[in-house]
Amino acid sequence: MKFHKKISLLLILTSILVLFYVTYRSEINWEGERRYYYISYYLFGLAFLVFSVFFYYIKENIKKYLTIILFSLLFTLYAFEFYLTFLSKPFAVNGKFFGTQTIYQKYKSRKKDNDKVVVKVFPSIYLGQNMSFFPLSGVSNSETIYSNENGYYFIYDSDRYGFNNPDNEWDRKEIEFLIVGDSFAHGAAVNRPDDISSVLRKLSGSPVLNLGYGGNGPLIEYATLREYITPNVKNVLWLYYEKNDLVELKKELKSKILLKYLNDLSFSQNLKEKQFLVDNIAKGVISKKIMSFENFEINSLRFKIFQFIKIWKLRYLLSNKDKKSKNQLSTEMNINVNAEFKKIIMLSKKLSEQNGAKFYFVYLPDYFRFKSGYQYEPSFSQIKNILNELDISLIDINKEVFDKLEDPLELFPFKQNGHYNVRGYKIVAEAIFRSLKP
Repeated sequence: MKFHKKISLLLILTSILVLFYVTYRSEINWEGERRYYYISYYLFGLAFLVFSVFFYYIKENIKKYLTIILFSLLFTLYAFEFYLTFLSKPFAVNGKFFGTQTIYQKYKSRKKDNDKVVVKVFPSIYLGQNMSFFPLSGVSNSETIYSNENGYYFIYDSDRYGFNNPDNEWDRKEIEFLIVGDSFAHGAAVNRPDDISSVLRKLSGSPVLNLGYGGNGPLIEYATLREYITPNVKNVLWLYYEKNDLVELKKELKSKILLKYLNDLSFSQNLKEKQFLVDNIAKGVISKKIMSFENFEINSLRFKIFQFIKIWKLRYLLSNKDKKSKNQLSTEMNINVNAEFKKIIMLSKKLSEQNGAKFYFVYLPDYFRFKSGYQYEPSFSQIKNILNELDISLIDINKEVFDKLEDPLELFPFKQNGHYNVRGYKIVAEAIFRSLKP
C-alpha cells in the first residue's frame, strides 16, 4: 500500500476515533448536560471525517501537496504549543494563571506549616452518588484552599461546621444576617474581609453567619437553612445567581435525601451533631483528589507532555471563553421556574419567619448580561412574579449596582468571566445593606 494511501486510512480512523471520544464525553460522561460545549468538537470531527474521505479519493500528486500542508500546519501548531507549555512565563487568560502554583502545589506547600489544610469540597459533588448521608458543608476548623481568580488564592479558616466564618460567630447572642447561596455567598475569589458577609459585618457592626457554598442550588440551600438556622437570626439573605441556580436545582431534585427536606418538614440529618461524619467524608474526597494529583500532577513533566499532545493551552487561548455558547445560554435562560422552586422559596420564607427572621431574596446578575448583552428575562420575570405572590422583598443587584456603572465588567477579575473582585463584593454588600436600612 502506498504511503499516501496509508495516510488517508490513518486520517479516516483518527476522525472516527475523535467522534467516538467526543460522543463518549458528551453523552455518557456528562449525560448530555454539556452538549452545548461539545458541539464545536462534533463539527470538527465531522469535518475531519469528510476531509479524510475526500483525501482518500483525490489524485496522488494533490495528496502529496496536501500532506505537506497538513504536516506543516501540525508542526506549526505543536511548535507554538511547545513554547506555551515548556518555555513561556506565567500569564493570565480569563482569570486563569498559566504556569503559577496549582491548588495541589499550594496544598503541599501550606501542609508543611499547617497540618490542618484542606481543599474545598462542594456539597454538590455528592449528587448522583448512592449515599445514605448528604453533607452540606466542608471540613471544619481547617485552612481551606478554594481557587485563584484574582491573582492570589482564596483561602479561609473554616468554622466548627465547615463554613466560611470566624468560628465565634456561632456563639453570638444575636445574628444580624444569615446568608445562604452558592459560590458568591461563599466568597469565591477573595479573602476575608472582602467577601459579602465580612463587608456586612463591618457595615452593621453586628455578627453575620455565612452558610453559602460553591456549587449550591436552591434545594441544597434550603436544606442548609433547615439544618443550621437558629432562633437568634434577625435577617435571612437568600443570594440567587441567575446563571446556574435553576440548572443546579434540576440536578438536586434527583437526590432522594434532598427531596426529603422538600417533602417532609420534620426531616433532618442532624448535621450539627454529625460534623465528624461530614469531615470524614470530605477528607476522603480530598484524599482521592490529592492522590490523583500526585499521580498526575499538573505542571509535572508527565502532565505537561499530556497537555502538549492535546494542544491544550493553544486551544484554550483560541477558544475565547467569554464567547459563551448560545445553546448554553438558551438552556439556562429558558429553564422553567417550576413548582419546586416556588415551594422551596415559600418554605424558606416560612422557616425564617418561624425563627423570628425577615426573609430577603437577593438577585445576582451574570457576567454575560454585561459582556454579550444576553438577558435572562424569561426566568427573572417568573421569579419576580413568585416573589410578589409570596410577599418576599427583592433586592435586585443588577438594578441597584450594575445598571449604575459605566463599565460593569470592572467588578469582575480582569474583566473576565468569574466571580466578583474585591471592589465588586464591596459594592454589592453595600447595596444589600443600603436596601435593608429603614
